[in-house]
Amino acid sequence: MEERRGALTLLGPGWSTGPGPEWSPWSPDQPLRVVAINSSSYISVEQRPDGSLAYGGSLFQLWQVVAKELGLSYEMVAPLTDGFGSQDGNGTWTGVIGDLVRGHADLALQRLTATPQRAAVVDFLDDVPIDFWSPKYFVRRDTAVTPPLSPMMFASLLRPLGADVWWTLAAALLALSLVLRLSLRFNSARAEDGRLVRDMGWGSCLFAMVMTIVGQGWNRTPQSLAGRTVTIFGWFLGILICNNYTANLMSFLAVPRVSRPISSIREFVEQPDWTLAMHKGAQKLNDFRSSTDPDEREMYRRSITGDRLAERGHGITRRLPQDRPAVCAEQYDPRMLFQILF
Repeated sequence: MEERRGALTLLGPGWSTGPGPEWSPWSPDQPLRVVAINSSSYISVEQRPDGSLAYGGSLFQLWQVVAKELGLSYEMVAPLTDGFGSQDGNGTWTGVIGDLVRGHADLALQRLTATPQRAAVVDFLDDVPIDFWSPKYFVRRDTAVTPPLSPMMFASLLRPLGADVWWTLAAALLALSLVLRLSLRFNSARAEDGRLVRDMGWGSCLFAMVMTIVGQGWNRTPQSLAGRTVTIFGWFLGILICNNYTANLMSFLAVPRVSRPISSIREFVEQPDWTLAMHKGAQKLNDFRSSTDPDEREMYRRSITGDRLAERGHGITRRLPQDRPAVCAEQYDPRMLFQILF
């Protein structure tokens, strides 16, 4: 079944082309009440100096096209409470979902996540894929948590190679220096320079092997076959370590790594001086409300009671009389957890 109304094509049963119980043109005397709040670039609500509201955004422009094609008469109404829509401790809905439930508005022009709890009280017209998102936790970076300069910071130079590699390298250096010293000491006088034998003691042999690892040359090299064989093994080991260390070091420098002060909701709940910041009416609150996890229920309790909570509303962007944007400065504790929730 296919019908047309204006430039729109109507698909599926249940449509009416004229006045009747299934179709209402929403006359100017009874316009369709539409509620909306700020939501990124989809819906923007600004208050002009005269107190009136100005709406914009891609979703609002799409609604204007639909209303014009269908001949709908509508008026934009301000929400009674800010937020997308969640249930409080008494089970009462807030935000634009609450406006629909209480009959304050007939339609919510909003970017909302269709959840079973919301679908039980309001009707979602359809799901339109407009973007992809997932809840994330963010912790503010502050200079107070930046580690001071200390000798421990230089230990990060050892991270490109594992501890087992470093211990194996140390053992190999000791073994090679021992073999080098023995090969020089017990070689015949004709095969090795006597002065080199006297100068290359235990410490000198170990230092010479370390120089092969860091790519430094020797001022003199052994003349005997045994001594030169040990030297070749030392240089070969140095080349392998240098290549692997350099490659791993570049990988560590190319990938940013930020240490996280917390890694779970439980760790956040256990912090007595941390503040939670989240949008009002976020659908995640409904999941917290019915969750079996005690930590998630504690998050819901804090959102209801306001305990260490900094709510972030959507509401209306207000402008000064000279059309200058007002700056809203929010001073939060540096140790704050913020979650994007819709």
